[in-house]
Amino acid sequence: MIRPITLFPFPYETFEKLDMGKKVKGVLDCELSIPAQMIEDVKLALGRKANIKTCLRSGGEILSRAEIIEAAKAMCENK
Repeated sequence: MIRPITLFPFPYETFEKLDMGKKVKGVLDCELSIPAQMIEDVKLALGRKANIKTCLRSGGEILSRAEIIEAAKAMCENK
């Protein structure tokens, strides 16, 4: 899990350390924003190396653990 404390400057180095393709099969970008605001930076940080999906919510509602788990499972099934 990468949970940035600040988004500027974006923590590209942290994403570059991920072992994409071997240990890390994909990245789930969870945001309390529609449309996603960080997805472009995440794509830039990972390049074309990763399967990147989003799990989004807005309107003051918090993502539940169940929603995040469901999105992660769906991502794993769709590879």
